[in-house]
Amino acid sequence: MAVRAPWRWWLAGLGLWAGTCAVAASAAPFLWAVQGQGARDYLLGSIHMLPPQAHPLPPALEQAYAQAETVVFETDLDAVGRPDAQQALMTAAREAPDGLRGQIDAVLYAQLQRRLERLGLPQHHCDVYQAWFCALSLEMAGYQRAGFSPQLGIDQHYFEAARRDGKRIDWLETPSEQLGLFAQMPPVLGAAFLASALDDGASQSPQRMMDAWRAHDLTFLEDEVEAMRRDHPRAYARLLADRNRAWQGLLRRHLSDARPTLIIVGAAHLVGADGLIGQLRRNGYRVEPVGRLP
Repeated sequence: MAVRAPWRWWLAGLGLWAGTCAVAASAAPFLWAVQGQGARDYLLGSIHMLPPQAHPLPPALEQAYAQAETVVFETDLDAVGRPDAQQALMTAAREAPDGLRGQIDAVLYAQLQRRLERLGLPQHHCDVYQAWFCALSLEMAGYQRAGFSPQLGIDQHYFEAARRDGKRIDWLETPSEQLGLFAQMPPVLGAAFLASALDDGASQSPQRMMDAWRAHDLTFLEDEVEAMRRDHPRAYARLLADRNRAWQGLLRRHLSDARPTLIIVGAAHLVGADGLIGQLRRNGYRVEPVGRLP
């Protein structure tokens, strides 16, 4: 069984912004107010890639950004886009002595060939890469063809705004730490990652995930994160639980600051037993969805 949707919620937040779909859109999707010892802060679950029609973003998100003096991201988005960081990613992607065929079985390889054909990509497109990079490239190719771009995602939108507006910017992990999530990924886990990217299950459809985000559908995301924890505990620990725990010190530091802060992370980091919302509440913070505030 392939890893389910939280891979995508965490990695790229991929989904269709369907302006005509019959979904009850939330006024403040995946936005929480956090009250501790410092100022009133905000925690936002991000969608990392969006098409042009996704903008403008909901006003409540823009209001939370406007009130923040500090904006915190998962990592330094400027640094990860630099040529040296991209070269390091490509070098790590090619460090597969036996190529992709040495990391996945024949069934998964045949499934990959069918997907490459659908995308109009060469049949040997991934043969020289590690499985995790093949998964990344497939996701990017599919959504870029549909008009999605990381430059239009929530993270990039507010990163550029914060630089333009002279706000204080910080991040929860270094670019090298984020690269290591993939570059040091065990082959078995990389194969599971690729299987997830090739999974066409209905619950993982981009439309369904985007609908869930727009509607602030916590139940949907909680079910998906729990399935990942249950069925693929190593992947869950590596991409979600371990990182959430590692971020706690920095989060508490920012939340104790007198300056209002907006913290932006992938939506899958927020929910579940190891999610940031639960951890913050257990540490004495009041965390309430903005859509339910007076």
